[in-house]
Amino acid sequence: MNVNQIVMIFCQYGFRKASMEDIAKAADLSRQSIYKKFKSKEGVFEWAIMALTQEAHTAAMAALSDESKEGTRRIIEAFDRWAGDFVPMVCGTPHGAEIFERALEVFREKGHEGDEELFTRMGRLLVKWELASSRQQAEDKVFALSASAKGLLLRAESQQEFTAGMARVVKAIS
Repeated sequence: MNVNQIVMIFCQYGFRKASMEDIAKAADLSRQSIYKKFKSKEGVFEWAIMALTQEAHTAAMAALSDESKEGTRRIIEAFDRWAGDFVPMVCGTPHGAEIFERALEVFREKGHEGDEELFTRMGRLLVKWELASSRQQAEDKVFALSASAKGLLLRAESQQEFTAGMARVVKAIS
């Protein structure tokens, strides 16, 4: 199942108007299979949001680990994977902002442990790369970076604008 296509159905039509038929087509499954596996549209949505988030965390961690690039570039790319990749969904679809809000509700309810792992790793790297003088300063910088990424996700009109904004923030805190 292509989780991106499923989430795009919600972003295009909104949660209420996204049909199980459209979701089934995006998943390349029958409606009955979708109901059997997820029980409801809410179940599909929760699964899709959590799966998409896990993919984003995995990609962000990979970006941080890419030793062929220098530290600040890795940070920018990690935030691109963590949030910037979602700009077209959130800002480029009729119901993206609504779906983003619903996704935040899912995170509050289900939790999203991947953020903690990503941010801890990023903080350790900031200290290692001497972009932070202490663990506390690194945590503060990661907090500022993540808050900036969330704001840019809602404000940027394109992924390129998101990336440029994150580059400015990273430069400002380094």
